[in-house]
Amino acid sequence: MLLKEAISDYLSARRIEGCTMSTMENCAYRLTLLQRYFSKRRINRVVEVRAQDIDDYSADLSRRGVSQRSRAAYLSTIRVFFQWLQERGKLLVNPTRDVVIPTRNEEPLPEPPLTEAEMASILDGMPRRSVSDLRNWLHLELLYGCGLRLTESIKLKVADVDMEHRSLRIAGKGGKVRVLPLMKGTLGALKDYLALRRSLLKGPDDGTLLIGKTTGKALSETMLPAILRRVTKRAGFKCRLHAHLFRHSIAVHLLQRGADMDRQAIVAEIQRVAKERGVSVLSWSEFASASKVKRDIIYKRFEGWREACQAAGLESNQQNVRLEDDDLFENMRTVFIKTNGICNSMKFARLSGYDRKTYQKRFGKWQNTLQRFRSWLTEKGIPFPYMATLPATSKELTTTENAESDVVETSNESQQWERGTGLLYGDILNFRGLQHAPLNEQGVVLLFGMTCRELGFVIEAVRPGFPDCIGKRRVKGGWQAVRIEFEFSSSNFKTHGHNHTECDLIVCWNHDWKACPLEVLELKSAIQKLSNTMIQ
Repeated sequence: MLLKEAISDYLSARRIEGCTMSTMENCAYRLTLLQRYFSKRRINRVVEVRAQDIDDYSADLSRRGVSQRSRAAYLSTIRVFFQWLQERGKLLVNPTRDVVIPTRNEEPLPEPPLTEAEMASILDGMPRRSVSDLRNWLHLELLYGCGLRLTESIKLKVADVDMEHRSLRIAGKGGKVRVLPLMKGTLGALKDYLALRRSLLKGPDDGTLLIGKTTGKALSETMLPAILRRVTKRAGFKCRLHAHLFRHSIAVHLLQRGADMDRQAIVAEIQRVAKERGVSVLSWSEFASASKVKRDIIYKRFEGWREACQAAGLESNQQNVRLEDDDLFENMRTVFIKTNGICNSMKFARLSGYDRKTYQKRFGKWQNTLQRFRSWLTEKGIPFPYMATLPATSKELTTTENAESDVVETSNESQQWERGTGLLYGDILNFRGLQHAPLNEQGVVLLFGMTCRELGFVIEAVRPGFPDCIGKRRVKGGWQAVRIEFEFSSSNFKTHGHNHTECDLIVCWNHDWKACPLEVLELKSAIQKLSNTMIQ
């Protein structure tokens, strides 16, 4: 079978599988280059390709200056192609089976973004004398203001623009659709360009937004580099401007203003600050002084600052190594003995060798911290002169109640059997007709609906999207709007990837997320306060 025919069959099969246009274009380009290379060496049939030929091609790519990352992409495409041929009986042996695909030992640091002042000078300096000038101005506004990829921008249709709602519909990678808000500058550029856009047409209007002056059709990707070279010369920049630099810059600018971010964006921001400071060890205080990223965003994506630094390829800052519980509790014992008794959290913070927030994140409220401290003393058998003044733990309270009561509790102490095929219920609750505790989010919604009035809430709407519920809660002087998300456990909010800036309150059955940046209403604790209305 001829190599050229095999490539054509393979591309047809990938097209039927539903691969995106960009994926098809990349595969066709890489395999066509391979076929031309082999053709010059009189290798025209798939059975003639050997492993050494693939190695030679990889070496040729390297000699021609192809980056390691690009070579890895080329060889990965080639390996999948030959694997496809082998699976269909066109080859007995896959010549790429033992070929080593180059990997990057070190991730390159991200390119420094343009500053907001530099971006403003670029956009303000764009000429606007002709319709082509207006189109170029709009193009840069879209790349920066909406953070578009180059291919996304040239594929835009006029129908994707919603001027009434000031939004833009984008069909991105993998067919994913997202709707973006139009910033003021982008909106102004759109209005000016759309008023004259039709004058660029050379034939029927297919609805393409950005039209080339010469062809009257969709703008070519090759036009932007020439435009940016003129911009660079006019603005006097030394760096090379390209489409992705605008996208990278707006991402950094939004993050610096406090926008939410994923793990990759956090890592990029940490690497940027470390590069600017020229350090391989970065403390939180150093990072906070050079970035506007909030601490709660870091803790939303990582377990702590140390993990975030390690993900960024930086050496662990020993000042941020997680402290052991024994060290924290021993510090408490020392402070309390020095103060001749248990003190409040404010006084403890002044005398303690560790930050009060460290205790709060680890153990919760001060009352819970004291209870954990008491449990630690008991478990370790450490004498403490003020043990009687520490709040009793829940285990001790349960023991005391059972000792004083004649009622034999069987729910926790009774024999447990192997789980069969029958329905599973929660613990015995017997709360106003609800016999068992919730086991999922739906049970939390039901229980909240039963108690919301007494808890000081009224419900305006329950909806399928995020957040689950829109309501109001009683506050001093009136009622306050509140956005509520229902979860069985509060940590599920983090697992589901919700944005905490779009929610005000988590209502859950079990609160197990100590570093939660939102207010949490744990129903398991709340209904205990309503025990006087329970049906016995």
